[in-house]
Amino acid sequence: MLSVGSKEEAKEAGIDWAANLVRELVEAGAPGVHLYAFNQHESVTQVLQRAGIR
Repeated sequence: MLSVGSKEEAKEAGIDWAANLVRELVEAGAPGVHLYAFNQHESVTQVLQRAGIR
């Protein structure tokens, strides 16, 4: 389990985790992914950038 010291570290860890998952899904042949943003579009943009999608 990952341990983080701050809210910002938790956010960054979540973005990295999601980016890795998206990358793996796309590489495995998933035709797409759906991300629930809950008005956090900046985080979704970071996920896509880190996954190499955008």
